[in-house]
Amino acid sequence: MDVWRITLATLRRWYIFVPLLALTALGVLRVGEGVNPEYQVSASTLMTPGREPAMVPNPYGNLEQGSAAVAIVLNSSETRRGLEAEGLSSTYTVSAQARSAIMSISVTSGSPDVAVETGHALVAEIRDELAARQGAAGVHTAAQFGLQVLGAPEVTAITYEGKAQIQAVVGVLGAGIALLTAILFDDIVGLARRRRRKHSESRPSVGPRPGSGQTVAASRSDLRDGAYLTQPADAIPVTIRESLGDETLPSDRSELARRPLRGHDRTSVAST
Repeated sequence: MDVWRITLATLRRWYIFVPLLALTALGVLRVGEGVNPEYQVSASTLMTPGREPAMVPNPYGNLEQGSAAVAIVLNSSETRRGLEAEGLSSTYTVSAQARSAIMSISVTSGSPDVAVETGHALVAEIRDELAARQGAAGVHTAAQFGLQVLGAPEVTAITYEGKAQIQAVVGVLGAGIALLTAILFDDIVGLARRRRRKHSESRPSVGPRPGSGQTVAASRSDLRDGAYLTQPADAIPVTIRESLGDETLPSDRSELARRPLRGHDRTSVAST
């Protein structure tokens, strides 16, 4: 079936296609309402140098290397499992900017409070990571790298992740089902009509049987006074012609057909 036939079938069965399409649109709206929003929290921190020169080498090297190392630790699965065990969100990202000591934190959660608490917990994890690793290396507290919060965790965006994709899938499926239903219904109706037409054509026609004769003989009871002969003059039986005697047949045969019959004429017609 080509595109043109599909279009014609859809237009013929619009009363099926349009309602189903309307139900599809309603379903798309309902599905969109069922998608829960997700809250995105952002925060930013800056790693700062120590107040005093270090007597021993810092395990992080410089500030840029230190921010990259801390980001790797916080993005590990171990840290994620620890935060998830505390009832926080494990959907977050800690990234260090290139050639900079700034780290960006992004958290996503279905609850704004959980997202904000996760952001604060990540900032605390950075502080603990810096203090634990530098302390284990023997770096004096005054010489250790510190952390400064540039932007506190807060909700920056509300998104509906997957809403557009789900609505698109439902819309495409619904429209396809509506189109397929209209086409199938049109095919079924057309098939039923063809079967009825074929059945009517194959049925023998009812008519007069050959040789049964089409003339109707008048009975004696039908030949009442004043009855008229409705046959042409040439078709008048010989007996009727002889009974007319010397009467002159009119030139117009229709006049003879309208002439009333006498009694013995009616008897002749009946016997004929």
